[in-house]
Amino acid sequence: MFPLRDRNPSDSVPFVTVGIIVACTGGFLYERVLGPDLESFFATYALVPAQITYDLRHGALTWARPSPPSSRRCSCTGGGST
Repeated sequence: MFPLRDRNPSDSVPFVTVGIIVACTGGFLYERVLGPDLESFFATYALVPAQITYDLRHGALTWARPSPPSSRRCSCTGGGST
């Protein structure tokens, strides 16, 4: 059930909640506009938890520019070298 009203109304506007809703809606609409290029967008800009963990452990995390999707592979077994 969703509450329709409240006995203690708030006088403030939920700016953070509205901002999150706008950002998510904007991201969704941008994905819809990309069409067939969506897969390459995800391959370039998506955050893969295993890759982030690998980069953090080996000091290779850079925020300057995204690396090409096939340039580096993560050896998630823990036995790889840098």
